[in-house]
Amino acid sequence: MRQQRSYILFNYTSPISDWIHAAKFEASFIHCRLLSQLLSHTLAHRSTPWPQCIVPIPLHPRRLRQRGYNQVIEIARTVCDRFEIPMDKQSLQRHRYNQPQSKLALKERKDNVRDSFQLQKALGVSHIALLDDVSTSGNTLEAASRALLMQGPLELEFWCIAKPF
Repeated sequence: MRQQRSYILFNYTSPISDWIHAAKFEASFIHCRLLSQLLSHTLAHRSTPWPQCIVPIPLHPRRLRQRGYNQVIEIARTVCDRFEIPMDKQSLQRHRYNQPQSKLALKERKDNVRDSFQLQKALGVSHIALLDDVSTSGNTLEAASRALLMQGPLELEFWCIAKPF
């Protein structure tokens, strides 16, 4: 894996934390679009090559059925459209159903997501942006990255709306 770039827009505090909560748990697609527009605005000023593909962090199928949507996919839509970058929401799958990371202490999060992701098929690109809404410990991004690296060497970027600093 080549050196990673990370784009983390905000500290996970109000009002951003409220908007993410609404996007995630209240099916507020207007908040998904707002967060996506903020991410797009920040990314528009980058001077490095664009990734060939955006991979949103997947939900386990059971959680997706419970929620009815994946807010990270909804956030990714505007970014993909604006910069004409394809989204791959099929190749990386979450195959282990586990506790939501937000319900766990920091020290429990790494074990909770270990081996939760698998690569269904190679993406066929060498530069990927992995997108998530919140990264508290970085363990979800790390676990997903391990699965993506099964296809071989990658230039991997992490894009995230917020992180508690």
